[in-house]
Parts: sequence; C-alpha cells; structure tokens
Amino acid sequence: MSYSIRGLIIPQSEERACSDHGWPVITLAAGVSLIPLDRACLFLTEGDETPPSDDLEFNLPQWLSNIVSCFSRSAYIEAEICGGTGMQASVVLEQSTILSKPVISSGAINFALRQMGIEDGPSGTFFGLPVQSGKDPFDMVGLGRHRSVSAWLQEIAEQAAAGNSR
Repeated sequence: MSYSIRGLIIPQSEERACSDHGWPVITLAAGVSLIPLDRACLFLTEGDETPPSDDLEFNLPQWLSNIVSCFSRSAYIEAEICGGTGMQASVVLEQSTILSKPVISSGAINFALRQMGIEDGPSGTFFGLPVQSGKDPFDMVGLGRHRSVSAWLQEIAEQAAAGNSR
C-alpha cells in the first residue's frame, strides 16, 4: 500500500492566515494543522538518511518561503512510501528562517512534529520498568488519516461543501 504526502504543518492557532491567502488547511490533533501541498515534485527526499547537519547545503524555494513567512513556526514535510519502501523528509522553519536543517530519514516527520511541540504519548511504568504507552507524534496528530495529498484536499472540499449547505 502506498503513502504520499507533501505539506506544511502549522500551529492551529494560526489557521486564519490560510483563509486570508486562500490556502487549503485541515485541522489535525494536538494543536497543529496541515496545509496539503499539491506539487508534482519532492525536493528533499533525493538521498539517503540524513541527520540534521549544518554541513547540508539547503536553500528554501521562494514559493515555500512566501508561505512559511506567514507563520511563527512551521514544518515542511514530505514522504513517498510504496510497498513498504520509501523515505520521509522534513525541515522546520521559524517564518522563513530554517531552524533545523533538512532531515531525510524514516523518522523525519516525527522529528519535525517534535520540533513543533508535539511530544510522544505519555510514558509510565509497568512493574517498575519504563514503558511508552502513547502513540508516536505522526499518529497523535492524525497524519495517517489519508494516504495521499489528493485525499487530504478531497476532505477539505467536502468540509467546505458541507459548510456551504448549512
């Protein structure tokens, strides 16, 4: 089964900027929202696993810089997974300033969500041993709800149609 996403994670409290600019947005859980980006190309996942590094040369594309400048903090995410193989990538931004160099790894989206303040689920102890009882950030916010950018955009269209019929 395949999974494909390109989008911008923003603080839920800043969704108004999306309506001001006509950008599609969907509210997720844990205080964040998603702007699905229907773009034909991925610009981060052209490589192997890459930890955050100051050595990595990266310039923010102008179209993305224009969008992220409207938000206090955001995370650009992308993933392409087909048949169990694929890669994720993310970059965390404060307005147009890159806070964390691009991460290209199987955990890149969770890395970005943690930088956005989404913590792993609560941990506890079982017979005195630490256990992680919660979900990972990807699941906590609901990014697995759809498997493609077009499905996210479809949900936004359906919500808009339902809102117009009231």
